[in-house]
Amino acid sequence: MQNDLKLIIGIATCEKHSERQDAVRNTWGKDPKDIAVLFLIGREGQKSELNGDTLYLNCSDTYADLWEKTIAFLQYCERNFDYDYIYKCDDDTYVNISEIRNVPYNEHDYCGGPIHEYDEKLVKRSYELHSLPFTKEMDETIKYTGSWVNGGGGYFLSRKAVRVILSQHKNCLKVKLPEDVAVSYILKMNRIALSSLRGVGLARHDFCNKFWVNSKTPFISAHPITPQDMVLIHNRRNPAVVLGRYLLPKIVNKIRREIGWPSGSPVDLKGG
Repeated sequence: MQNDLKLIIGIATCEKHSERQDAVRNTWGKDPKDIAVLFLIGREGQKSELNGDTLYLNCSDTYADLWEKTIAFLQYCERNFDYDYIYKCDDDTYVNISEIRNVPYNEHDYCGGPIHEYDEKLVKRSYELHSLPFTKEMDETIKYTGSWVNGGGGYFLSRKAVRVILSQHKNCLKVKLPEDVAVSYILKMNRIALSSLRGVGLARHDFCNKFWVNSKTPFISAHPITPQDMVLIHNRRNPAVVLGRYLLPKIVNKIRREIGWPSGSPVDLKGG
């Protein structure tokens, strides 16, 4: 366990995603204990400042400029916080805050999951989906990078890695890259290896298939998760809620079906 390490969780979000922010506040971000959980919102032209759990950064608030927001976040942390590690994820990620201390992220400078491998078709498709320009130079840079951690699901950076990124990003990057690829590229250029952590950034379909069978399935984070599912996941990890909200209604409804009670009656119970 890394109870003695100072960890900051930075959640990339934007002004219009207030529903996602509230879902985090009402679920896994409700009681972070000794972990700082910050929402990252861009306000270009204004001074970067921390207001409650929201870190307003002097940068664009668009998805296309997520890399600039990430740099602004790392710069603010370096100048204003005493920390050992940073965990960056997106606002549609559910983080199992009670388990995050149990993963050995302190054994690496850069780690997370899932790890993406270079695939030309998938790379082009990703740029098209986000309406981003794509050039041969970009493709060659991403191909050199080889692999990277999905930024949505989340990755850990040691303070050493953060300092390398901040000191080298202007010299290393000659083309605009997706935020998660840019992180991996700069660190690879500076001989900081990427390591995989099991249970981080589980894809929603894989996560749900396992999770609904066993609500105690160990995991660190899952992505992408809707605000509604975030609440559902959080509640299902509470045994009392599992019993009261899900199991009892199913048991009662099963008995009702067996005795032929009308399913459309006013007292019909529904789980979920």
